[in-house]
Amino acid sequence: MKHEFTYELTSEILAEIQFFCQELSEFSIFQNPVLLRALYPDRKICLCTCRSKGHLVAYALIAERHRRASVFLGPVVKNDSYFSSIVLAIAAHYHKKNYGELIVQPPLLENDSHIEKIALGKFKIIQGNQYFNWATLIVELGKEDGEIAAQFRENHRRSIKKSLDLGMKVEPIESRAGALQLATLHDRMYQMKGLKKEVDQTKKVYSDLLTIFQNEPNLGFFLGVYLDKELIGGVVNLCSGNSCCYKFGISDQTQKKFPVLHLGIYESMKEAKKRGFNYYDLWGYSKVGENEDQLARINHFKLGFTKNIVDYPLSMHLMLNPFVNALLQSALYLRKAFQSKNSGN
Repeated sequence: MKHEFTYELTSEILAEIQFFCQELSEFSIFQNPVLLRALYPDRKICLCTCRSKGHLVAYALIAERHRRASVFLGPVVKNDSYFSSIVLAIAAHYHKKNYGELIVQPPLLENDSHIEKIALGKFKIIQGNQYFNWATLIVELGKEDGEIAAQFRENHRRSIKKSLDLGMKVEPIESRAGALQLATLHDRMYQMKGLKKEVDQTKKVYSDLLTIFQNEPNLGFFLGVYLDKELIGGVVNLCSGNSCCYKFGISDQTQKKFPVLHLGIYESMKEAKKRGFNYYDLWGYSKVGENEDQLARINHFKLGFTKNIVDYPLSMHLMLNPFVNALLQSALYLRKAFQSKNSGN
């Protein structure tokens, strides 16, 4: 097998990956090169491809930061037998680049025999760090709309009814002005809640996503929630394989008395079903959040739509260069302490 690494995503490579993924029923939005580059334009992302007899059999998008490489919900493999090979190739590549650590959050696999094969390599593996382990909540869409809603917590159903009684409407956002307006609400919501944003250039990200959705509608869609023709929130949905994912939920924090997201998410499920997707992924359930206030509130909100928690395989931390990794951990600890001290002043 031949493994290659590149930062250049040519049209030929993108077409090859798109063709490869057509045969797969499941792969993460975080392993879609078009979506990942749009979401995080400032991140350095490397593509590793694995070919057997000239044919693509596996690939991974690798985020690089602070001498740490990470693969989230990947690599994407034709079958599980290629998983250990590409992970070990990635580890060897970053070991030569003097990186301290490789973090891999595997996708759903048929068995865990890959762990044994990777463990036979020369790098020490640490598993079970709860801050990296991925779990999510999945709603099955192969039912009538009423059956899907019947699974919701009673309070969620009441909130949806209240929204409709108030005259709220949910409509697709298909204009640049609408996407930028939603981005403005996104930034205001995070600012008013005092939360750190996941994306930095929100308006650029939303504008780029709109272009992607216009060119490739199967990759996602915006839905806006309106009251008296005024945009008061919305949902950003990203799609891959047979799943549609709730990536961002936005509500106007000056309109707190209105239950915006309950209706927005329910309509997103209906739209995803209409587009032929089998599952709606509420994008994350934090096991750490079971004991932390902010994350616990997010968990509680999502559990109102479904109790179907899907646990992914434990994350793998491959120690590539222990000394470099120790220096990295010390530097990150000192920076966090410095930031904490400054924020307290």
